[in-house]
Amino acid sequence: MRFKNMNKVPGLYHTAPYLSQTQTRLLHVNLDESNSPYCVLSPTIFYPQGGGQLGDRGYLVLPDMLTSQQKIGVLTTKRKDEEIRHYLDINEIGFDLLKKQAGQQVTAILDWDLRYHQMRIHSAIHLIHCILEQVTGHSIPYPVRSPLNDESGENHYQLLDYIDKDILEKATTELNEFCSSGHEIQTVNVPEQGNNFRIWKCGRWSIPCGGTHVKDTKEIGMIFSTLKIKKNMTRIALRLSDNSG
Repeated sequence: MRFKNMNKVPGLYHTAPYLSQTQTRLLHVNLDESNSPYCVLSPTIFYPQGGGQLGDRGYLVLPDMLTSQQKIGVLTTKRKDEEIRHYLDINEIGFDLLKKQAGQQVTAILDWDLRYHQMRIHSAIHLIHCILEQVTGHSIPYPVRSPLNDESGENHYQLLDYIDKDILEKATTELNEFCSSGHEIQTVNVPEQGNNFRIWKCGRWSIPCGGTHVKDTKEIGMIFSTLKIKKNMTRIALRLSDNSG
């Protein structure tokens, strides 16, 4: 849930999170410590894995590349050593050819289904935290972890003995009512808190977060919840309906 962004490559995922395709420059192509191929783009629309949110997937289109593999898959996106690395689905020949394209313009295209789901579920897990505080009357510590995947999202807390299935059911009902009524969501920089410090805001609530989010709660759609108690941890798991509001 909390996230520090120290990368110096411009991130359009913050300034234009609904942008799913753009022209960008291929800065360089390299192999990482495990010999996995990656490239760096500027600017990039691909969100790097962090704060529980998955790294974006998608592909690059290279119109002038001297190979039949003109569309190169981006398998995931990660931050390392102050750069955003786009990990590539590419063979050795394609890798060598791509290195020669450094400095050229390419088209970056997101897996929009993945990104939009991450935006919806990420906003939902913040909202369930806030509404649980409202329902229980407790100030709940931030989650230890908030992992998201292709299908769901979770908040992992140190054991919260005042939350049970009935409480979660009540909170989820209130959450769905809140979302369906439509409320603005914002993500903003807070420069006085440090370089690239960001917060998520909805109504009177705010949470430190550097992820991507929808701009209105109606986009989240119907939310379903599950309570898991395991190894002195309280886990609140959310999944979404197929359709956004």
